[in-house]
Amino acid sequence: MTVTLAGPAALRDEVRTVLHSPAAGPAWRALAERGPWNENDPRPMYRLLGAHRLLAPAWPRAFGGRGLSLPDAAVVVREMIAAGVPDTLHTLSVQICGSFLLRAGSPAQRGALLPALAAGQRYCTVLYTEPGAGSDLAALTTEAVQAGDGRWSVTGHKLFSVRTCLADTGLVAARTAPAAAPYRGISLFLVPLNAPGVTVSRLGSLADEAFADIRLENVLVGSGAMVGPAGEAWPLITEALALERTGVDHAAKAAAWLSAALAAAGDQDGQLAQAGRLSTRTRAAEALAVRCVADLDQGEVSPVLAAATKLWCSETARDVAGWAAAALGDAGLWRAGDAGAVAGGRLEAAYREAPGLVISAGTSEMMRELVAGGGLTAALTAARQDGDPSDAVLPALRAAVRAAAWAGTPDATSWADLAELGLFRLVVPQAAGGLSLGHAALAAACGELGACGYDGGVLDTLTVAAALGGTPSDQAHRLPSLLDGASKGAVVDAGRPDRPVTDPGPDGVLLVLRGWPPAADGDAPALDIVPSGAPGVTRHTRLAMTDGLATVALGADVIRHPLGYPAGEARALLMGDLLRRAAWLIGAGTAALRDTEQHAGSRRQFGRALLDNQVIAHRLANLAVTGHAMRTLLDAETEYLGGGPAVGLPACAGLLAEAGRFARSATDAGLHLRGAAGMVAGSVAERAWRAVTLGIAGGPAPSVLDRLAARAPGPDEGSDRD
Repeated sequence: MTVTLAGPAALRDEVRTVLHSPAAGPAWRALAERGPWNENDPRPMYRLLGAHRLLAPAWPRAFGGRGLSLPDAAVVVREMIAAGVPDTLHTLSVQICGSFLLRAGSPAQRGALLPALAAGQRYCTVLYTEPGAGSDLAALTTEAVQAGDGRWSVTGHKLFSVRTCLADTGLVAARTAPAAAPYRGISLFLVPLNAPGVTVSRLGSLADEAFADIRLENVLVGSGAMVGPAGEAWPLITEALALERTGVDHAAKAAAWLSAALAAAGDQDGQLAQAGRLSTRTRAAEALAVRCVADLDQGEVSPVLAAATKLWCSETARDVAGWAAAALGDAGLWRAGDAGAVAGGRLEAAYREAPGLVISAGTSEMMRELVAGGGLTAALTAARQDGDPSDAVLPALRAAVRAAAWAGTPDATSWADLAELGLFRLVVPQAAGGLSLGHAALAAACGELGACGYDGGVLDTLTVAAALGGTPSDQAHRLPSLLDGASKGAVVDAGRPDRPVTDPGPDGVLLVLRGWPPAADGDAPALDIVPSGAPGVTRHTRLAMTDGLATVALGADVIRHPLGYPAGEARALLMGDLLRRAAWLIGAGTAALRDTEQHAGSRRQFGRALLDNQVIAHRLANLAVTGHAMRTLLDAETEYLGGGPAVGLPACAGLLAEAGRFARSATDAGLHLRGAAGMVAGSVAERAWRAVTLGIAGGPAPSVLDRLAARAPGPDEGSDRD
């Protein structure tokens, strides 16, 4: 599936224009003041957006929308949040209640409510939670009984809804029949919140938005108030939960909060590494949210994928808020209105809001249960597609690579087989003897190599071949032997003499990097070619976790052959190298995790399978979601490198660092859950652990990558990245 991180530029620019137009002035002033329940009032801003048909752009025009796609609607939400417009009332009214009515409401209900919601003239809230029924609606006690003339009398107690003081209507879950099964007999009603018998009280909250305490005492509603069939609301509620779990709002908040925190904290070196990690996690959240919304727009999102997206995005936003508070120190304590408030108090408010993000729309524990119960990694990879479903190139390529490298040992036969299927030619231009299949094909192949635990110099050789094939050079005569598998390449970092490489032998080709990683934005390493058998080159065989590893030292008299790449092209070449290494590690970690999941499901201890232990199931669920996030981000960034807006060297660096952490955690879990058996030499877990260790060592240090990742721009700056 194609994934992009930024929405249509024209729609994005239109929303920005509206939000910063003179007409928005009164709406911004309303947000700066305290309204009902001492909260800000976003309704004037919503009415402005509604007047431009931007509040519900994915709805049909007849109901006040534009008939756009759900991904387009997500662009509007991201821009609202980035600008600082509160999103909760919009989420409840438009994204949940309104979309629910589009799917299940009667024509009369849709005609009466949807145009008003889209115009920002009326608002809804969701009333499911009760004192004894939070996430588990099987414990629902609110009742609706028939009162004659087709009317219903609703009685119950609802808690913890937000923005309720601004809402006109509540979507109430009530039991209309005895529970023959836990989730049968539940119905949904549209209840006017000003109806006789409705009492709404304020409950204070840690966040700026207060909770509501709603009492319903014999509230009479007409027959037209029921949404969907009587007693059959649970399937509708389950379907609607996907609307709450796209992660769009959480990812947008993470991005906005991180940007504000970085601007306020500055470039403190002690903070940059963690900021880089969070930048990468936030980019992954954005990629997951985009994918989830695209799936939802096609009607094919699975509950497990939605749960994984919600888990990753909400926890990322929470972690960003926590880091911001730690980075700002005392300055992060001052609330909006205080003269010393950082970012207008937005980060202080974010810190108080963040704990609720991992509770609403399903707690993190519930999301882990869904992922674990749904099949873990298998469930999160089942819906993945390799580009156009009619294109069989990538699956065939993966199968061919797997057949050549399945043993995981870098022997001559496997190397020759990989060369024969054209592995080293994939991204080399046809004019230079390559296949020009693009970065997606090479990432797919590298992922499969990682799953097999096979490298043996492949990753370095791919980069050397790409360097020689990408520009005219007096060293071009060395390329054919690399493409044919007759020689190997090695990447030598002049600033890191102990970088482990597979010994390329005396007939190999060295790509020497000078000034890597770049010290400042816009810098690029110089690229030189040196024959590995040239005078002044010393190859040191090293005692390491595997045979054949070496380090390469270059004497002062070594003759170097500059490739003459312009800075932008040199950076693009290194971006491809980073993404291929990330693909390899993601493939290695995913394969190790699949194997561990299978073991945990079949290995029994104390009378039950390991996977029946919730601690183990949740640990594996976290890893499965992390792997899914990394694969999704890799897809997006590989697509960009192949022709979309360039993602930038910092973003690729961050992905490699996080891919290494995922692979390390996955292989650690494999050893741990097998006990001593996992550490036996030659076992699957032991071999995977060794391979990942060396795979991480082959790239720059994770801390270096993280500090570089902190420079990555936001998702809508893609066209400006080199």
